[in-house]
Amino acid sequence: MYVVIEGVDKSGKTTLCDCLSIHFGEFGEDVLFYKIKEPSMFRKPRMWGLQGQKSRETAALWFAHDRMRNYNLISSAKNSPLLLISDRSKFSSFAYQGMDILNYNIIINKNIPDPDIII
Repeated sequence: MYVVIEGVDKSGKTTLCDCLSIHFGEFGEDVLFYKIKEPSMFRKPRMWGLQGQKSRETAALWFAHDRMRNYNLISSAKNSPLLLISDRSKFSSFAYQGMDILNYNIIINKNIPDPDIII
């Protein structure tokens, strides 16, 4: 099962994911916490030629890339006893990266599995 905790920055998503992972782990569940990280290119923007600017299209592509890299993990969780808990999903990109690139975001994330539960 693929469970996602959504929310604004600093709202406690990671803390809740940690607590849920521990709680279900204590009951013998096979649990994995998949933490979404800011792409490394945004930590060192000059290295990537962005000069401190974070193009929303580029950001969307990098977050989608991270999810695609973990496609097998997400897909297998949906079809196994594994409980995969994540602190964001593709829906975060839809919500926070702007309406003007919503169609772009939908296209680049179309193959990413939807969560079974979103909190």
